[in-house]
Amino acid sequence: MAKQELIFKIDNAFKEREHIVSKVELPLSVKKNLKQDFEIRAYQNEALKRLVYYMEKDEDGLLFPEKSNHLAFNMATGSGKTLIMAGIILYMYERGFRNFLFFSTARQIIEKTRDNFLDKSSRKYLFNTDIVINNKKVYVKEVENFEKSSEEDINICFTTINGLHSKMQNVGENQITFEDFKNYKTVIIGDEAHHFNVNTKQKSEQDLWNTKNWENTINDILKANSENMFFELSATFEFDNAAIYKKYKDKVIYKYDIKEFRNDGFSKEILVLQSDVEKKNLIIQAIVFNQYKQEIAMRNQLDIKPVILFKSNRSIKESFANQDMFNELLYNLSADDIKEIEREVLKSDSVRLKDAFNYFKEKKDNYRYLIDILKWNFGRTKQLNVNESESQKELEEVRNQEELLNSLEDDNNQIRVIFAVNKLNEGWDVLNLFDIVRLYDEEIHLTKTKDVTKKQTVSEAQLIGRGARYCPFVVKDDNDEEVVYSNLDKYRRKFDKPKDTDELRILEELYYHSVYNSSFIASLHEELINQGWEDSPNDYEEKEISIKTQIAVTDFWRKEIVLSNKKIKKRYDRFNLWDRLPYGENKRNFEYKIPSGVIFDEVMLDKREIDREALSTSLIDIKLSDLSMNLKLNAMLYNNFYDFHNLKQKFPRIKSTKEFVKNYLDTLDISFFGDNSDLLAVKAYDKSIRNGEDFFIENEVDSVKVFKNIQTEIFRALRYLLNDIEKKLDRYTTLYQGTEYFKEKELLKGLFTNKTLKIKKDDNRIKDNKDLVEGKEWFPYNSLHGTSEEIAFVKFFDHKIYSYLKEKGYSDIYLVRNEEVYKIYNFDDGEGFCPDFLLFLRDKNKKTVKYQVLIEPKGAHIELKDDWKNNMLKSIKERFVENKPITFEFGEQLYEIIGIPFYNSKEENRFEKDFKECFQ
Repeated sequence: MAKQELIFKIDNAFKEREHIVSKVELPLSVKKNLKQDFEIRAYQNEALKRLVYYMEKDEDGLLFPEKSNHLAFNMATGSGKTLIMAGIILYMYERGFRNFLFFSTARQIIEKTRDNFLDKSSRKYLFNTDIVINNKKVYVKEVENFEKSSEEDINICFTTINGLHSKMQNVGENQITFEDFKNYKTVIIGDEAHHFNVNTKQKSEQDLWNTKNWENTINDILKANSENMFFELSATFEFDNAAIYKKYKDKVIYKYDIKEFRNDGFSKEILVLQSDVEKKNLIIQAIVFNQYKQEIAMRNQLDIKPVILFKSNRSIKESFANQDMFNELLYNLSADDIKEIEREVLKSDSVRLKDAFNYFKEKKDNYRYLIDILKWNFGRTKQLNVNESESQKELEEVRNQEELLNSLEDDNNQIRVIFAVNKLNEGWDVLNLFDIVRLYDEEIHLTKTKDVTKKQTVSEAQLIGRGARYCPFVVKDDNDEEVVYSNLDKYRRKFDKPKDTDELRILEELYYHSVYNSSFIASLHEELINQGWEDSPNDYEEKEISIKTQIAVTDFWRKEIVLSNKKIKKRYDRFNLWDRLPYGENKRNFEYKIPSGVIFDEVMLDKREIDREALSTSLIDIKLSDLSMNLKLNAMLYNNFYDFHNLKQKFPRIKSTKEFVKNYLDTLDISFFGDNSDLLAVKAYDKSIRNGEDFFIENEVDSVKVFKNIQTEIFRALRYLLNDIEKKLDRYTTLYQGTEYFKEKELLKGLFTNKTLKIKKDDNRIKDNKDLVEGKEWFPYNSLHGTSEEIAFVKFFDHKIYSYLKEKGYSDIYLVRNEEVYKIYNFDDGEGFCPDFLLFLRDKNKKTVKYQVLIEPKGAHIELKDDWKNNMLKSIKERFVENKPITFEFGEQLYEIIGIPFYNSKEENRFEKDFKECFQ
C-alpha cells in the first residue's frame, strides 16, 4: 500500500524544507501549560509541530491547498497519545475553540482520560496546576452540553461513542445534541479510533451513508458546523484495508509505530519464557521471579513495585478458580516446593531465572525469608480480580476497581497480583507490570478455526503491548552523585548494549511466562513481530567485528583511558542567563508601537497644540528604572514565569522579586514608536516621573485622563516586553547541561571490544568494507560497517590525515569506529550524542601529552537537523585553538580533548583545514 498522501507531504516538508520547519515552534500555550513533570518527548514534539505546521505554516497553500477539518495521529500503544490530546486542546484553545468533545469505545478509557484532564490530584494529570494562556488563567471544566459553556475556559464533554450515538438519536433533557455542534464550533477527539470504522471496512459507500451507525453520527457532527475539527488517535489503523486507506490517506498527519517506539527505547523489552513445568509450579516460579525484581529495585534505592498478571483464557469462572488455586499454593508454600522448582530452573537456559533463585538461596535460611515475603506481598489483600461485569457489581465498585488498576504505580496502592481474562487488552495504562503468566494451554483449542486462534493470539499480543510500557527510574553516579539520566531519559531504556550486564536491566524487561507449547509460542512471536514488539530474524543480519590482535596487545590499547563528560542539573549560578537577551546595554531596546490615537481621546483633538500630521516614524525611549516599582510588579503578576520561585531557579543570586526588577529589568529601555501627538504626551509623562513633577497638559481633568491613558499603554508595553523576555529565555532554559570538564570513563580496551552488530538487511551499513581497513595499523577493528559518509571519511583519513600526523611526529594513532558505546553531553542542555569516530594519538615531542579527537561525518541533508552537535564540536575546537583546551591529568599524563566540526565528503578541504589547525 502506498504511503498516506498527507504524511508524505508533511514528511517532504520536514526533510526537504528544513529552513521552514526549523522555524516551527510549539506555542507557549502548549509548552508552558502541559505538566512540567512530563517532558515532551522528541516524537511527541514532532507530532504537535506537524499539527502547527499544517495549520499555520503553509500560508501559500502549495502543500495543502484544501485543509482538512479531520486529522489523525497513528501512534503506538503507550507512546502518550493522551498527552498529544492535551496538547491539541491547548493549541486549539489558543486558536479560538472553547468546546471539546472526547469519546472512545470503552467507559474505562473515558474514566482514565477524565482523570488525565480534570483530576489535579492524580499523578497522571496532564496540565499544569494553573493553565495560563494569553496572560489569562484558564480552567478545564466538564460539561454535559455546550449551551452553558464558559467563553473563557476549556469545556469538555466526555462520552462513550455508543452513548454519543444514542444521545444524537434520542434527544433528552440537558444532554448534548446536534444543535450543540451546529451552534458552537467544537474540537472532537476520538481515542482508539480504529473501532469507528466497522462500516467503512464491511459495507459499500452507499450502505455506509444509508445506515444509522457510529461512523455516520461522527460525520454528521463534523458537518454540523464548517469550523468543527475532528482529531482521531489510534495505534492500529488497518491501512492494508483498501477502504480504510482511502478514508485516511489525506488525514493521517503523523505516524509513529510500535517498532519506532521500541527502537527509540521507550518500552520494556519483551521476553517469552517457556517452562516445562506444571501450572502450579509455573505460578510459584513467576512470583519468585517477580519478587526478585522488587529486591533488585530496593537494593538500588528505587521505589518500584513490580506487578504480576495471571491470564485466564475462557471464562470468569476459570479466572476465579485460578485465583483460588493461587491462594492455596501460597498458603501451603514450603521450602521443598521451592527446591523442586529450583532444580528445574537450574537445568533451564534462563540466566535471569537462575539469578533469581540463587539470590534467595544465598540467604542460607532454607528459603524462610522468601516464603514469608511472598505470603506478605502476594496475599489476598494484595490481589485484584478484574473480571466482574458491571451487571454483577455496583457501578461505584467497578469504578473503585478501575481506580486501583489505573494507579498501580502509586505509593498507597498495594496491589501486586491481578487476575483477568480479556478486560485489560485496551484502555489500561500501567507502567509497573513486569510479568504476565498464561494459565492455560492452547492445545485444548485446536478444534477452533484458524481465524479464532489468530484472534486470540492478536489479543494476547495486545495485552503484552500494554505491559511493555516502560517503568521510569533514574540512576545516579555513585562517585559524584551527579544525575546521569535526565527526566526524559528516565522514561527510556538505559541498559540495551551487549556489555550492559547491570542487574537493573531486569527492570527494563517484561516477561511472558508460559508452559512449554511450541506451536502457540511460535504464533505469538509471529504476532509480536507483526506488531513491532520483536525484531524479525529475517530482517536483520549479524556481523561480527573484533579488535585486531596486533593492536589488542599494545600497551597503548591495554592501558590508555577514554574521557567523557557528564550530564548534570543546570547550574544557573555559573552563567548569566540574562546576557542571552538581545536587549540591554550595547545591544538594542525593546520596541513597542503605540496604536494611533490611544493616548488622547478624539474629543480633545482641538485642544492639542502638537503636530498631528506626523507619521509613525518618531520614537521616544523610556528607562524601566524610571517607572514605579508597583507598575512593574503588577505587570509581572500576569505571567507565571515571574513567580519568585521560578525566577530564583533561573537567577539564583536574587533574594526577592524586587531585586530581580532592580538588577535585571531596570537595565532595559523601551523604545516607543507612534504619532508625534502620543509620543509628546509620553515624553511629558516621562519627564514628570523622572523629575517628580505633576503631569499637566491644559486642565486638571484632562491631565488626569491622559495620564491614565499613558500609564495604561506603558503597562501594556511592559507586559509585551515581559512576555517576549520569557519566550527568548525559554530557548536557553533547560533542566540539564553537560559539564565542561572531561574525566576518566573507562579503559580503551574495556569500552571498545569485540562485538556482534545486528544490521537491517536493507541498510547500506550491511556491506562489509573489510578491504578498506585490512592491514591498516591505525584502525583497530578488523572490518567496517558504516554509512556512505563514514566510508568516505575513512578513505579521506587514510589518504590525507594519517600521513600528515605521522609527518608531524604523532604516534599511537588509532581511529576507532564508535558503535554507540561512547557518549558526550551538550554543554548547553545536556543532550547526549555518540560521535561516530574517536581518534586517539600521542604527541612524540611531548611524550606525556595524549589527544582524544571527536569526529562526526554527516551528510548535507541532515547537517541542519544536527546543527547543535556541530556547534558543540566547534566550541571544543575553538577552546583548543585558543590555547584553553579541555584537559585532564592522570598521573604524569596530560590528556586533551579536541572536537572537529562535521566532516562532509563535499567539503573535505574545509575539514582538512579545521583538522590541521589543531595539529600544526
